[in-house]
Amino acid sequence: MSRSQKYWMGFAFIASFGLIDAAYLTLMKIEVEITGATRSQLCHAVSEQGCTIALSSPMSAVGPVPISLIGAVTYMLLIALVIAMVGRKVGAWAKPFLSWTVLGSIVASIGLAGVSWVNDSWCPLCIGLYAVNTGLLILLRLEHGKGWLRECVSGLRTLFQNMASVGVLLLLYASLIGGAQWAYSAHIERTIGSLEDRVRVLLKKAHERGTVPMSLTDAPVVGKKDSALTLIKFSDFQCPYCKNFWESVEKVRVERPDLQVAFRHYPLSSKCNPFMASNFHKEACQAAYAAACAQRQGKFWEMGTALYEHQPQFDELTLIRLAHEIGADVGSFRQCLKDPSVQEEIVRDILEARIAGIESTPGFLINGHRFDGALPPAALSSLLDALQNDTGSDEHHPRDPLWETIKQTRTVQTTDRREPEGQLLAGKPNSEPTIQVDIHQFNSTTRGTIRALL
Repeated sequence: MSRSQKYWMGFAFIASFGLIDAAYLTLMKIEVEITGATRSQLCHAVSEQGCTIALSSPMSAVGPVPISLIGAVTYMLLIALVIAMVGRKVGAWAKPFLSWTVLGSIVASIGLAGVSWVNDSWCPLCIGLYAVNTGLLILLRLEHGKGWLRECVSGLRTLFQNMASVGVLLLLYASLIGGAQWAYSAHIERTIGSLEDRVRVLLKKAHERGTVPMSLTDAPVVGKKDSALTLIKFSDFQCPYCKNFWESVEKVRVERPDLQVAFRHYPLSSKCNPFMASNFHKEACQAAYAAACAQRQGKFWEMGTALYEHQPQFDELTLIRLAHEIGADVGSFRQCLKDPSVQEEIVRDILEARIAGIESTPGFLINGHRFDGALPPAALSSLLDALQNDTGSDEHHPRDPLWETIKQTRTVQTTDRREPEGQLLAGKPNSEPTIQVDIHQFNSTTRGTIRALL
């Protein structure tokens, strides 16, 4: 085997890693489409939110086709072309075609890495693809020698001279992507089921849970007070699926005058959420404070829309700029962001969420029935229709350990319960606690609020 052939076989070997990586990313994309999250241990080991943000970003697809799916087909085609080239089954046009495909992949990698840099969220499998593309570029440089760029440019003439062969290859490439996209969409549709089936499953789960207490006290509300349907959203302004659900609810709300919508905060960050073990969404608490401050000026819904449009960067200067853009008093807003009572408001919402059984976002209640995850407008509207006509009887018994704890601890004497420093325990008397809430990072007033509500 010649030196050049060894380089090209190494090229195929590295591209095979790209194929495996891109295929795995596509499987994760399917999981995100179906469940709203990915459970990849590799992703969470490197970046808790990186893969979720990457796979739910508009940059993760070209139209309806996931970039990872395009990548998998591209690597498969590169491997096949290299094998055919080494076996002398294709003409001289194959080499410049491979070169320009790799250069295009490098440009795409730089663009996607730039998006990750701006959002400060890194997907380890995406980084793996960037490494594969860089490795392919290095092998191209070694195989071509010093004049590799000049050779790539001169190879364009060869490509134009063999347009028939190149056209057939591009047609095959487009057909493979089309077939893969059809299989991808069909699998998701089969898994999720029809709209009617999905609503039926959601209703069945809601009836099994029973209804839960609903409170609109101090919550921002839009819609008629005597509406037949009341939807309470529990959301995080840094959560990409919450953004999708916000848009779904707003679209449905405009179309349905019988719907009243309220909002509760549930930031997925240990900075303000005592039930979070880590600072999962780093800027979620700051965004929640901004929304609460805007609410004090009657601008909650305007700020909520602005926050989701500028997700996920919520530094103080950005928040102040958004406050100015929505017409809020910037001076009062700036002072409000530092007001300890704002954090207490958010903590109260979080405890309300846990009473309702909410542990992740987005979650929502419709007339006391709890649902988890985001829904597209059509599914949400169908669910509202079903609940409006629902005659099923539900017990008023939320099956959430925090709610059970609150009921049980009403009869417990203070002397029977001991708190380690910085921790609040809640559970059955004379048994292991069911909830451990870390409260050491909160001020004394907020700690008192948490204790009182627990």
